[in-house]
Order: sequence, then structure tokens, then C-alpha cells
Amino acid sequence: MTEAPLPTNERARLAALRALHILDTPPEERFDRITRIATRLFDVPIAVVTLVDVNRQWFKSCIGLPDDETPRSISFCAHAILNDDVFVIPDATLDPRFRDNPLVTDEPYIRFYAGQPLKGPGGHNIGTLCVIDRRPRTLSSADRQSLVDLAQWAENELNSVELNEALVIQRESEARIRAIMDATSEAILLVNPDRYLVALNHRFSELFAVTAEDVLGHKFEDLQSYVERIFADPAALRARLNGTAADARTTFTEFLVQTWPAPRELKLYSTPVRTSDGRYLGRLYVFSDVTREREVDRMKTEFVSVVSHELRTPLTSIKGFTDLMLDGDAGPLNDEQEEYLAIIKRNADRLVALINDLLDISRIESGRVQLALQAVDLGAVVQEVAETLRPQIEAKSQTLSVDVPADLPPVLADRDRLVQIVTNLLSNAYKYTLAGGRLAIAATHTDGVARLAVSDTGAGIAPEDQAKLFTPFHRVDSSLTREVGGTGLGLSIVKSLVELHGGHIEVTSQVGVGSTFSFTLPFAPVTSSAEVTRPVAGPPGAPLTPATQTILVVEDDPSIAQLIRLHLERVGYTVVTAGSAEEALDITRTQPPDLITLDLQLPGMDGLSLAEILAAADDTRHIPILVVSAFHDAVNGPQLGMVKALPKPIDQEQLVATVARLLHASQRRRILVVEDTADIADLLKRTLEAHGFEVRLAADGIQALDQVQREEFGLLLLDLRLPGIDGFTVLETLKRDPATADIPVIVMTGSESLKTGARARVLALGAADFVTKPFDLAALVEEIQTLTGEE
Repeated sequence: MTEAPLPTNERARLAALRALHILDTPPEERFDRITRIATRLFDVPIAVVTLVDVNRQWFKSCIGLPDDETPRSISFCAHAILNDDVFVIPDATLDPRFRDNPLVTDEPYIRFYAGQPLKGPGGHNIGTLCVIDRRPRTLSSADRQSLVDLAQWAENELNSVELNEALVIQRESEARIRAIMDATSEAILLVNPDRYLVALNHRFSELFAVTAEDVLGHKFEDLQSYVERIFADPAALRARLNGTAADARTTFTEFLVQTWPAPRELKLYSTPVRTSDGRYLGRLYVFSDVTREREVDRMKTEFVSVVSHELRTPLTSIKGFTDLMLDGDAGPLNDEQEEYLAIIKRNADRLVALINDLLDISRIESGRVQLALQAVDLGAVVQEVAETLRPQIEAKSQTLSVDVPADLPPVLADRDRLVQIVTNLLSNAYKYTLAGGRLAIAATHTDGVARLAVSDTGAGIAPEDQAKLFTPFHRVDSSLTREVGGTGLGLSIVKSLVELHGGHIEVTSQVGVGSTFSFTLPFAPVTSSAEVTRPVAGPPGAPLTPATQTILVVEDDPSIAQLIRLHLERVGYTVVTAGSAEEALDITRTQPPDLITLDLQLPGMDGLSLAEILAAADDTRHIPILVVSAFHDAVNGPQLGMVKALPKPIDQEQLVATVARLLHASQRRRILVVEDTADIADLLKRTLEAHGFEVRLAADGIQALDQVQREEFGLLLLDLRLPGIDGFTVLETLKRDPATADIPVIVMTGSESLKTGARARVLALGAADFVTKPFDLAALVEEIQTLTGEE
């Protein structure tokens, strides 16, 4: 007897057999029917559906044999599964492989055997359908085909076990997924690439008061009645979902306001969903109720803001009078006095820096940071920061190299914030680099953006700390950082400011070698004559000490009023003080000043109320008002004629320079509003006139171009959708003509189809900004004041 060798794929074959979960299962009629037909068709006493296991052949169905399995070592079927064709033994007594086989020499006395292999998962031969006779015989071609056909039937039945098992597993998996989805506190929605809603969980139904039957199987655009009812800004959500349903790459997070069935603040997270083989299934939208978290954040931000503001008032006096004493205004100082005052000044400056950082974080987290974007000479900013910090750098015997190409195009940035970013990075570089180290600032033009890198040969940052560098209050724990001190807020603020500009910041560092912080900024749109901002000390050609000009200082704290008076009188201004709003009103009626500095916290009538009265009256609305207050960032009401606001503590040079700019600023410019919707045009006209602007109206593009030819305008507010020629054509015509190319143009649109695609186009044509309706009037007025030189 010859025992059958193991198939070359034995391990995979056994795995396929196990996958069927059929071994040792009870008899089934669907298999017995096949073996009964086989005995009749071939006129044999024995027919078997066998499965060849590790050490046995097991019978799923058997006619004519008393047992349900036999050892594999004596199995005919173990030979049959080695090939795919019908395996035939006409007379086993004549075949040396089987003539002494116990199944031949004893019961059931096999003489004839014909077996067709049965395939399982993966195409592996797992058993046979065989017919057996106790007398020798042959198998015709027709009989062979019949056996193959019957075997195919048995094979289908076997693999249906796998299919049924798979369906059971799938149903169990779906049930587990459904249980997990329904147990989560987030509302989950799956939208397929064609924008049909295909799945949601119980929390979604609960959060938005809709059932699965209400929305599943519908396209998103067919459910606008729900969207209009549920969300505060349905248009924005509609644009967002329509724009991302077929997006198989982008992941995003944003915040939404829900108004029904309950007011909530929601965080929306969305990501594409793919199968294991990469097939795009659709987009997952996850809504989280963050109402409580956002309220806590607001309370925290407000607390930080109030505490920071309260600290500014005493610091104003401490820092201001210390500066005056160090400048010699209180008489000569001996060396010891000067040393002590320098210590006070240094620590007061540290407190001011800390407060400024806290307020910046507060503004950023509350979304109150607004950028005055304009074309900025990056090289000039770098040189300004380098010169400012050079004394500290040279004091540590460090070297600083600056490499900014002269032909680098201007960047689109808020100049003050850009100075803040570069100052923070260079300041960190020299602080965390030992004496004798090297610092470098280099700008490059890469991938259509400007990239500025600040490098040092300092201690370097470990990889585990690099991931946390931009987290608020995080500081690397080392002897050097403990020596330098700091709040851990600077890099977090820098990252937020860079991202507000549309840029990206990153760090590369190696411990013991040094670090490089680099960030990107977009280039400013190219116009025929781009105006690039550069450092200025004051208005061109204007003296800073006009003795004929009078300034009214409105401040209830006598020490701070005295401090401001001393700063301004030093450069030649005539100064009058008022301790209350009522006293200030009396003075302006009898002797109108050329400029007013105004604290917002006053006894009786507050500073904002006083500013409103002055801005509303024809005889005082022209007076520039400079807010000098710890609450300077609260000045944003459209009813105010504010031109500029400065924080406390007061910086003497900044105060004097700002007063000079305001006093010598040209009168407010004429503005052309190009808008065909009468209500919007009237709203803009009333708002701008309330801020002292002279406003002209044009209802279409032809009127606009005609008026620009006949009158000079400081700025245009231009709608894109206009009768006749559209806003694109007007903008392109203005920027092509050298006579009008330099007029700032703010483009407006309320069109859903233009909101997402028009921004890049109008900025490329030279527009100063692109705003969508409904717009924030206060922010719009502030930007107009900046662009017309009224800030």
C-alpha cells in the first residue's frame, strides 16, 4: 500500500477546510440528496462526500458505508485531491498503491473507485465526491462528465456554508458597529459620494430631532427644510457639505451654531471613509455638542482678559514714571539709583510682556484678532527687528547674519503682527543660545510663498518636546529654560498668527546642534504699482513738536494724566486735562482741541459714551480721538469715530508717534460704493458717513467707471454681481489704468456660487480684500480706515 503524499499547499488547504466550519456537523439532506442520485446514476452501492482532514477523511454524506470517517493514511480520496481531474481506479486489486489496502482486502472490499475533487475557499481541494463499487469497472466519458457535474453541485453546497457563515459574521459585525455608534455621545452621519445620506446613529436623531426614516436615502439638497430649521447659518453648512461630499482626501474641523430643537454650539469633524482596499465609500460627519466647553473657554478667556486689564493700570504708573526718572526728568541720578530704577524697569517690562501674551491668547481664542493685511516688505521688517534686538545679541557676543533677497516680492501681512512673529522667534534664538553662538535669518521664495527661517546654534530641542512646542504654556524643562524664564505662550501665539495669515510654521532641531524655526507667508497680489509698507517714524515732512496744537487728555487717574501730559509736553504740545467725560464735554464746547486722548473707564459717563457724543456732533466729529486704555481692544463699535487705540502701560515713543500721525493725517477720503441693491448701498452709506467718510453711490459698473474718471476716490466697495458689466470687469479696468491702479478696492459678494471660487481671482486682479455678505460692519469699517490711512 502506498500512502498519498501531502499536497504542496497542505497548510492553506487545511485553512480553507476549517473556514467552512462544516467538519463534524450533523447530516444534511442537501448533501444526502446528491449521494443518493450518485448511487442511482452510476449504479453503485457506495457514494460519499468526503472531506480530507489532517489525519482522517470525514464523510459529510455517505451511502453504503457504516462509519462516518476512516484514517487518511488508507484513504483513496487523499490521492484524488492531489489533482483537479477525476481520479479513477478500475480495479484496486491490480493497482500496487491499493491492492493491500485494508479497504480492499476487507470490508467494504473496494474494487472500483472514481472521485472528483471538491474545491473550497481559495480554490483548494478539500475533499471529493466519490462513487465506489465492489466489482471492477470502467468510467465512460459521459460518466466522467456526470460525476464532474454532481461534484460541482456538492461544491456549491459546501461553499454556501462559507457564504452563510460570512453573512452571519457580517450581521454580527454590523450589529457591533451599530451598538458602538449608538453608544457614542457624538452624532454621526455618513454621506456617500453622490451626497445621499446612507447611515446615521441614534445620537444624530436625538440631537437634531429627526428619524432615520426622515432623511436616509435622500440627497442632502433635498433636506434643506431641516437644515434651515436646525442651523443658525444654513447657507455656510450647505456650501461646506456640498463642497466636500465627493472629496476623498480632506479632513476638517469647524464650529457651528444650532438653533433648533435647542440652542447649542457644535464641533463638526469630517473625514473621508475608505474600505481596506482603498475604495472611497463617502464622507463621515461627526457632530459634538461643545456648548459647555465653549462657555467655559469664554469664561476663562474673559477672566484672563479682565485680570490682565486690571494689572495694566498700576503698571502704567510704575513703568511711566520709572522711564521719566531714567530719562532725567526728575533730576540727575546717582549710579545706585539708576541701577535700582533699571531693575524696576526691567521687571515692569517683563510684566507688560506677560500681560500682552495673556491678552493675545485671550483675543486669539475668542476670535477677536483681525489682521490689517497689506503689501509688506519682508526684508524691511527683518532689518527692523534685527536692529532692535542687536544690542542684546551683541551683549552675548553672538553673531547675527541676515539674508533676504533684494528682489523678494512683498508679502501679504499685517505689518505689526509680522514684526511680533519675527521678534519672538529671533528673541528666543538669542535667549536660548549661549554666548558666542551664531544666529541667522534667511528668506527664500519657495512653492509660490515666502519662507522665513530663524536659525541658531543653541541647545537644541529633543524630538519628544518638539511636538509640544506650540502648545500654550509648554516649556522645555532644562537648566537653560529655567534660567531664561518665560510663560510658554510666545510660540503658541506665533503659530496662531502665522496660521491667521494663511501660512504654516515648523521646527527642525537637534540637541546640542541648534534649531531652525521657519514659517511661510503668501505673497501680496501684484498690481501695476504695489504700495509696500516700510517703517515710518511719523508723517512725511511733518514736525513732531507743533507748539500751536492742543491735546485734551481725558483721564481720571491723576498720576496717569500727569504722565501723558509730561510725555506730550516734552515734544512741544499744549496739553489740557479733564478728569471726567462731563468736564471733557465742557472743554470741547468752549475750546475744541486738535486731538483727544481718552480713557474708557471714567467716573460718571464712561469713555465710550463720550466718544459717541463727540462722533455724533457736527462740530466735534472731526476731532481725532486716541483711546489710551487698558480696555483698548473693546473699541470696535460702528457708532464710534475712533481713529486709533493704544494700550496701557504707555509706551512714550509710540504715544508721541501716534499722536503725530493722527494730527497730520489727511482728511478722510471719499469712498465709492458700487452696489445695485438699494438697501445694502444705503446701509453702507449711513455706516461710513457715521465714521466721517464722504460716500458716493453707483448702481452698476458703467456708473462706477464713469464716476472714477470724474472724481478722486480713496477706496471702492465693489459688488461682483452688477447689471451691465460685472465687478470683475470693473476691477480689471481699474487696475489696468495707471491713473486708478492704486485705488484700494474691497470686493463684496453675496452669491453662493462666487463665495468659494472668486477670492483667489479678485486678489490676483489686485483687490485689497474679498468679503462675503452678510459682512461684519465693524470689521469692514476698521479695514477701510486702515486702507485709507485713517487708522
